[in-house]
Amino acid sequence: MKVLLNTFLALVICSISVSANADHKRNSVFYKKGKVIEVTPIYKTVTIKRPVYDCKHYSSSRNYHHKDALPTVIGATIGGVIGHKIFKKSRLKHAGTIAGAIVGGVIGNDIGTRHHSKGHKSNGHKKSRHHSQTNCGYETELVRKIVGYHVTYRYQGELFTARTINHPGKRIKLKIKVEVA
Repeated sequence: MKVLLNTFLALVICSISVSANADHKRNSVFYKKGKVIEVTPIYKTVTIKRPVYDCKHYSSSRNYHHKDALPTVIGATIGGVIGHKIFKKSRLKHAGTIAGAIVGGVIGNDIGTRHHSKGHKSNGHKKSRHHSQTNCGYETELVRKIVGYHVTYRYQGELFTARTINHPGKRIKLKIKVEVA
């Protein structure tokens, strides 16, 4: 009976160690090589901007007449005073002042513009404005850039596909992970 018990314990211990060893191999990772059958580059079109160092300089000048606002201000002031006097005893005293100022300002502006356009120098000054500009631009170019590779390979008689960043060469490295299903 003692022999039978010892034998039984020996078998249990062996089966536990074999089972533990089998679990270790079932969840292990190892590397193999697959034969590359076809490699196709994957392209992306990108825009590249480069500064242009051949800059162009433009210069221009323009004459213009600087017109004073004095006739408009004087017209608005006179019109406001007249509007205030006309509607002084009415409830529309403020509205009359405002309306008079607007009408007077328009009339004063019109008189100043007509006087200026007849060639008289009514506080208008002829001035010249100079403007210079340098145009430096960018040259754009569309370029096709390889962003990866579509790889077809064979492993253990089966065909597989993968996408890689680098060209794999004749053989592709495979990471094999065995797990219990």
